[in-house]
Amino acid sequence: MDKSSRNGATGNSKSSGADLGPPVLAHYQAQWEFIHKETVRQLKEAREQEARDAELKAKQPPQQQRK
Repeated sequence: MDKSSRNGATGNSKSSGADLGPPVLAHYQAQWEFIHKETVRQLKEAREQEARDAELKAKQPPQQQRK
């Protein structure tokens, strides 16, 4: 997908993309920093949820096995 379709522009992507100019390095780095922080946050939440689930499972009495 080109930039013009993400930005909702219509028409020839080559002419509309040229109007926007190249991305600035600082903006690019800021996007990747945001993605990194969001990924770290999601991983932390997943680990915490797994720990809570394991703790709840450990507190439950053992279930009878089905024959």
